[in-house]
Amino acid sequence: MMNQDLLIQRYREAALNNLALEGKLAHDVHSSRRSLQLDRIANSEALRIGYVVATCSPVTFAHLELAQQAADRLDLDKVLFVIWPFHYIKGFHAAPLERWVESEHHIGWDQRVELLQAAISECGDQRLEVFRDSERWYVASEDYFLEGGEHAWFWTGTWYVLRRIQAQMRSTNPNLRFVFICGADQFNPNIRALEEAEGREKVWKDYSLSEQLALHDVFAVPRSDGRNPLVEPEPTERISNRVYIGDPLHHSGISATAIRNGTLCLDELRLLTYERVIDILVGRNIWGYADQFRQSL
Repeated sequence: MMNQDLLIQRYREAALNNLALEGKLAHDVHSSRRSLQLDRIANSEALRIGYVVATCSPVTFAHLELAQQAADRLDLDKVLFVIWPFHYIKGFHAAPLERWVESEHHIGWDQRVELLQAAISECGDQRLEVFRDSERWYVASEDYFLEGGEHAWFWTGTWYVLRRIQAQMRSTNPNLRFVFICGADQFNPNIRALEEAEGREKVWKDYSLSEQLALHDVFAVPRSDGRNPLVEPEPTERISNRVYIGDPLHHSGISATAIRNGTLCLDELRLLTYERVIDILVGRNIWGYADQFRQSL
């Protein structure tokens, strides 16, 4: 059972900290280059915006299915994909990321964005977009972490990117509402951070359900295999945002790691990702797929 009183207490702390840093965030929005993409969306008739934070290395059917389910269930006008750029921030990350990126065979931010854009184009869902300024804003977040403070974890990296998305769009349209979209493996650490009070400053440093709900609604989908079940907090008037639970994905269990291993045949790739993505993988020989298919002919 979730400690509802503790959730409300920490939610209030997070909301007060958000107010304290609101002025600095507004200064960031007005003193640096704005995102034309966000201005375009904010000036449309959109009222509800979702975002998915992911590596997309590479994009699979599951990524887009997750976004579409949230858009359908919550009547979202736009869902932005915020791609993690693998930029190292000293202290925020436990160690430099280069060795991990190499060992996991990840590709760069530009290539991942290109593959995701190809998947969205093939899918044809106009509600889905890749957010094009996530890398630039992620780097800019270092200043917030270096300043320190108890809440610095939640103003750094993708947390900062999401806050700045909100701040810029609400400077044009203050009535916008935002939803964080994720799966169980990304959602449940937020619960553990609340339940394990000591651990939230150790293992779960940048996870927090209270920080999430102080910023946006949350839409989470459970795993189809029943593992790592979701814990849904009770809605309360004392918290302005809420958690929505979706349905397991049809494409749950798809492994981007299997694609990165570079050993799948064409029919296996077609079970995991889009034709236009496969065309790029083969055409650019990403993960050796051009070489592999050439040998199989």
